[in-house]
Amino acid sequence: MEEALLVAWVVPLGQEFEVGEVLYEVETEKVTTGVQSTLPGRLVRLRAAEEDLLQVGQVLAVIADPGESPSDAEIEKFLSGMAGIVDDASGEPVLATAPEQVPAPVLPAASETPEVSETSAGSDAVRAMPRVRVLARSLGVDLSQFASTGDGLITEAQVREAAAQQVPEPMKPVATAAKEAAPPLQVSESQAIPDIRIRERRRLTPVARRMAEVVARSWSQVPQFSQSVQVDCSRWRSRRNELRLELGLDIGYTELILAALVRAVHDVPEVNGSFDGDALVLYSDVNVSLAVDTPSGLQVPVLHSLQDFTLAGISRALRQQATKARADELTRDDVRGGTITMSNLGMFGIEGGAPVVTAPQSCIVFIGAMTERVVVIDGGIGVRPMCTVVNSFDHRAVDGATAAKFTVALRRHLEEI
Repeated sequence: MEEALLVAWVVPLGQEFEVGEVLYEVETEKVTTGVQSTLPGRLVRLRAAEEDLLQVGQVLAVIADPGESPSDAEIEKFLSGMAGIVDDASGEPVLATAPEQVPAPVLPAASETPEVSETSAGSDAVRAMPRVRVLARSLGVDLSQFASTGDGLITEAQVREAAAQQVPEPMKPVATAAKEAAPPLQVSESQAIPDIRIRERRRLTPVARRMAEVVARSWSQVPQFSQSVQVDCSRWRSRRNELRLELGLDIGYTELILAALVRAVHDVPEVNGSFDGDALVLYSDVNVSLAVDTPSGLQVPVLHSLQDFTLAGISRALRQQATKARADELTRDDVRGGTITMSNLGMFGIEGGAPVVTAPQSCIVFIGAMTERVVVIDGGIGVRPMCTVVNSFDHRAVDGATAAKFTVALRRHLEEI
């Protein structure tokens, strides 16, 4: 994680709180999370406002012990001491000079990286924010060359300028390049169409930025191809109604499609894997990433281990994850570990498309809208409810013949629902 959006302060300024209370909510690149207090206290100074984009290691607030009322001067004195945060030999954040009897700040967790020097505090220090360090690593820039810049922070512009002056390295194998993290997606105002009035410049949320980065990386680094088939959906409505009576659940078409997808993966397990350089990693669990439209944008919760679920279990898991997604209550565990993706846009009336594989997955399944179409039936002409299914594959992991076996198997299971 490099940054997050401060969604809301849950505890108001000046209010005391207990251990375990949610202090504030942040939206990361995948989920919105409430951050709980680990000590009792009272908020006495806010250093970040709602809708601020936060950097890792940034101080958000100052807290006092319960019952304490520090003066503004004491708070300022303490904050001035925050410049002494350094990394010790263990890599843990510590406060070099902490004033006595002064309220403690909300410090970054031990796993996070505060604003520190690349070298020890007593040497010619190099100071850079974590996102700049990540960018430097991805571009192969040695931050020590900026040691003469003084006390100022190294900027992204400096890193990019240094990278542009470097001698290009020999081309790397695709397998190696695919594993490397792409630098953060940068969109500046200068890239807008010139001489056109701008209605609005809408800042992307961390979720939207993450989606843009993942799609750009997948499209540029993963050679992919698509296959499509027409599926006869004549049995879907009657089968859904039968199951609703049999199970006492409000079974929908998505559950039927998920069940057919799991059976098709069982028939052709090669699509449930990842390309890993000189090997194809196949997974035992069928963890389906399912695109869900929510008020805050597209969310992709994961339905884990669907191969072990009955249709009733799939229905419960689907509704639980969809409800959490629309309520912005997904956790990190809810969005990680997907092995194959399904995008069902039929409810929006979309009949076809070319979905983009989400690396490191090897397959994404697109389900189009069910429409009445004229088809040939036993040598005659008839009208049947049909839908288009489009599958996209990572060509490094799945060849055309293997993909065709999966596409045909999926059509068969969808028509035999």
